[in-house]
Amino acid sequence: MSYHNDYTNVKEEDLKFTRNEKLGMLGFFVGLALLIFLIYAVATHREKGTIMFGVCKAFVEMTLTYPPTMHVSEVLQYPRAVRIFYNYTDPYGNMKSEAVECAFTNVAGRGAQATSILHNRKEISEERIKEFNKTISAIVNGEPDLILPRPLGYNLEDLKD
Repeated sequence: MSYHNDYTNVKEEDLKFTRNEKLGMLGFFVGLALLIFLIYAVATHREKGTIMFGVCKAFVEMTLTYPPTMHVSEVLQYPRAVRIFYNYTDPYGNMKSEAVECAFTNVAGRGAQATSILHNRKEISEERIKEFNKTISAIVNGEPDLILPRPLGYNLEDLKD
């Protein structure tokens, strides 16, 4: 008994893919590429905050000596307010954690204006808030970074940098 296959009777046309087979393979690879892209897009998607978050974050950046060292750890957004928890490195190299809460209202002809700002639960003076309100239109027109930080995990290992 011989298990040797004799391919002498096979025609060359039988070895070629048919049009339907080619379309099926193309559809498979296009579908696979779309699935990989979708998984990548979902995995790298970052939520964006409101413009109030961007304005409040800009206020904090204007008060820090070294704004690039600021790292936003958590953001709580409310209909007319936003609370930001952040870490930064002070001029002496110490890492500090602080919070700021900004409340806003809409003023006809001027748009959103800060009504109160609490920095580490201490109220910022109305005079300073009035000065800051003058800069809000420039901040909004400058399109601030609105990307929210990833949510904090419940596992302590996830919180390590």
